[in-house]
Amino acid sequence: MTVVHTCAAVSLAVTDSTAFVACRNGGVQAVPLTNTISHSAIGSVPIQYIGFTNDQDGVAISGVAQSQSDAGVLYLTRDGGAHWTKAAT
Repeated sequence: MTVVHTCAAVSLAVTDSTAFVACRNGGVQAVPLTNTISHSAIGSVPIQYIGFTNDQDGVAISGVAQSQSDAGVLYLTRDGGAHWTKAAT
């Protein structure tokens, strides 16, 4: 299967079923490793890092901190990237 995506990748995470591509211009694309259509996992938020500890639990970090008062945001998923929520600060 050939998968084409339209983002400049800055980080990549792969689970058994999905490849998650963090895009320089914002957002995360979830690319299923099966014959289904890819979809956006996180809207237009610029993501700098994405990672998974297993097929269900993952993290994404937005932005690049310019100073200590301008930190990025941590997003969490517990359902394989279908839903992302901001971590409590």
